[in-house]
Amino acid sequence: FPSHDIAQNNSEMTLICTARNPYERVFSYFNRQFLGRNIRPTQGEFEKFVNDLIENKSNFIKFFNKTLISLSEREPDFLIRKESMYEDYLKIPFIRDSKLVSCGILEEMCQRKINDNSSSYNSSDYYTQQIKNSVYTFMKLEFDTFGYSE
Repeated sequence: FPSHDIAQNNSEMTLICTARNPYERVFSYFNRQFLGRNIRPTQGEFEKFVNDLIENKSNFIKFFNKTLISLSEREPDFLIRKESMYEDYLKIPFIRDSKLVSCGILEEMCQRKINDNSSSYNSSDYYTQQIKNSVYTFMKLEFDTFGYSE
């Protein structure tokens, strides 16, 4: 969601919003701090990161807030979830009827992993129930809007 100004000032335009599971999104941002280092982040570091995020001690909060403001001002016409990207794109008529679909390029593009951080860390190893509850409460609007379950 690039900016709430786009949603607010262009109500006649089709608004398409991409989303990623909020749990994975938070973990990915945390994990980026460790790229290129030969140390494995700890569960305690992740818990501190989430607490700092919620307590507004992180720069990432600006990005989350912009998304939340945008979603509260105008719901998207179409949602594209990372986990079902190709299927979600096919719900948009002008994309479904395009040559990108008929020649297979869209499906190929949706299967590519972009911005691979090459992490072998599994987010489920870092999420305790308490941390999951905190992230869910903090990002409830995104969970609800994008149809992700707690």
